[in-house]
Amino acid sequence: GFLPPTAPLLNLPAPFQGLLDAPAALAPAYQGGGVRAALLDLDAGLGDRRDDARQLSPAQQEALLSATAILMHLYRWNAVPVAPVRFHERPEFPPHLHALFRDLSAAHDLPACGTMHTMKYLNWRSDALPPGQPYHADQVQAGQVRIAHNWHATPAGDDRDLAGQLDLWIQT
Repeated sequence: GFLPPTAPLLNLPAPFQGLLDAPAALAPAYQGGGVRAALLDLDAGLGDRRDDARQLSPAQQEALLSATAILMHLYRWNAVPVAPVRFHERPEFPPHLHALFRDLSAAHDLPACGTMHTMKYLNWRSDALPPGQPYHADQVQAGQVRIAHNWHATPAGDDRDLAGQLDLWIQT
């Protein structure tokens, strides 16, 4: 099927954990003044980690691919609501994050763009399914799925809105 064979991982070894944590940390800026400056700083601190990423397990690479897809998405649009100028812009992406994203996408035979697969199907958690463990699709039940690394802050400060969307996508 289209879901990964194991429940997505929620943690990665250093220095990649910071990339998994970044979407939630950037959510207020994404819905405010923008994320580009913060992502450029993150990129500068990361450096070229493609060789390190190649040493990760397939499940770790999938988690990292999801995180980098989200970060490229955030950089592309910078803030919501999206400024009309962004629709015609071709941004210069942060070089290390972009290279890592492209490398991971190629390694998994996926296009180097954010997709439902990279941003949703590799980015969920469930208290009923341990991260990294094989599961059967029947075990993914409505109401048990949450976005793992949420980039949208809701008024309640939680992930209910996006989790509801994910729950529906996975169930269909």
